[in-house]
Amino acid sequence: MKNIIARIFMVLSFWGGFFASFSVVRANSIAFDWYAGHVYGSRLRWPIYLSLVAFIFCTIVFVLSIWMSKPLTNRTWLYRRVDYFCILLTCMFACAAIFFTMHPRIFNVFVGSSGLFSWIVTTQLLIIILPFLTYLFAFIALGELVARIRDKQLMSSLYWVQFFKKFPVWSGFGFTMLVFVLSQCILLIAGFFTIARIFSLLAIYLLTYVIYRITNLSKQFELANQEKIAAERFKSELITNVSHDIKTPLTSIINYVDLLKHEPLTSPSLDYVQVLERKSTRLKVLIDDLMDAAKAGTGNITINTERINFTELVGQIAGEFEDDFTEKQLSLVLKIPAAPVLMHTDPRHLYRIIENLFSNAAKYAMPGTRVFVDVNGDAHNAFFVMKNTSENHLDLTDTDFT
Repeated sequence: MKNIIARIFMVLSFWGGFFASFSVVRANSIAFDWYAGHVYGSRLRWPIYLSLVAFIFCTIVFVLSIWMSKPLTNRTWLYRRVDYFCILLTCMFACAAIFFTMHPRIFNVFVGSSGLFSWIVTTQLLIIILPFLTYLFAFIALGELVARIRDKQLMSSLYWVQFFKKFPVWSGFGFTMLVFVLSQCILLIAGFFTIARIFSLLAIYLLTYVIYRITNLSKQFELANQEKIAAERFKSELITNVSHDIKTPLTSIINYVDLLKHEPLTSPSLDYVQVLERKSTRLKVLIDDLMDAAKAGTGNITINTERINFTELVGQIAGEFEDDFTEKQLSLVLKIPAAPVLMHTDPRHLYRIIENLFSNAAKYAMPGTRVFVDVNGDAHNAFFVMKNTSENHLDLTDTDFT
């Protein structure tokens, strides 16, 4: 019921505003008043102040009635998705064309060369239709603006605003599109021929459709990118959580293995405990590496830098892999300078990196060969070089180095 009443007031205020605006134009245009006087006489010509008050009142009622009414359906009509800039431009162009037609020189072309009957019919037609069309287009623009603000669809249909948010005017692409649309607007306003103005209007519509497609594709790309980031974050969080859950029982295993080491065990049992200790410690290192990789993927990894002796770090890792190299019959040739090589880094992450390099050499180097490790540096840089002979044949081509 409320919606019906609002639409009734909308229709009444529309027609009331038309008659009031008709009177305002008659009071301000002698030529229009002369032509209208032959059709209506003194009717529809009220005092100027009364006409203005009536027009303002009817306009306010019209706006409020649209604001209080609801859409007939929940469906979003096609015209509602058209850029409001294009709707406003079309209404302004139509009003300008009608006003140009109503100019006395143009108006006399329609009525000056006809007979009395044709003059009366044509005059009545132009006096009624042309002002009504001007008023109609103006209130279409006003009503659509109010309806889009009411339905919160105005900003989503201002495609040029969205486009320049994505591509600012100081960027190359944004500046190019701004020049194009401004040039067409200037041509539309100051064009010498009507056909040029029509083509300018069509060009603006085409440019608006192009920037709508560009903005839509940009939104789809951002949405897909956000979904990808969310999936990567979920995967990393899952790995972190699972790794944390695994570390809890692993810590218990390491503690119980440490307790078994202090028990009186026979030789085979002691060997088994040592194997358990070595493998459980290795598993703990792998889990820590997995958690660090997951954190690095999400950008949540923390770096705590401090000043360390790089040569001491490499020597410590080389000592830990001495048994592994001996088991693989590898000879480690370690060249470390006498002076310490100092650097600012995270010792924990750097330790993992060097440890992985030694681990790879112990796994994949050919038995009975030598592994060369060279450490040197200066006041600004530190260098670590490891060379070994691979156990398996490496099929390297020129494309592997491009």
